[in-house]
Amino acid sequence: MPTATKVCKVCGKVYPYCKTNRPVGLFRWQDVACSEECGAEYFKRIALSRGELVEEAPAEEVAPEATIEQEVSEPVEEVTEPKATTKQRRKKNKE
Repeated sequence: MPTATKVCKVCGKVYPYCKTNRPVGLFRWQDVACSEECGAEYFKRIALSRGELVEEAPAEEVAPEATIEQEVSEPVEEVTEPKATTKQRRKKNKE
């Protein structure tokens, strides 16, 4: 027997709600939605927000891969002198 009313978190409809005895940790669709369909939609939204599901986009809405145009900058000058080795730097620092 319904003893209160709640507002559906999916469609916003007011529905009669009966708080029944249930095991701890059990979550029913009646706690958040007016129907099984709205309950399924609510649980789907929660799973998507938690990253448990991946929403698949319809084929016609998938954007084509963007092409990346690389900008050509001025060429870098070549190094004419080879880099000094660690041994050569230490010797120079001692002098």
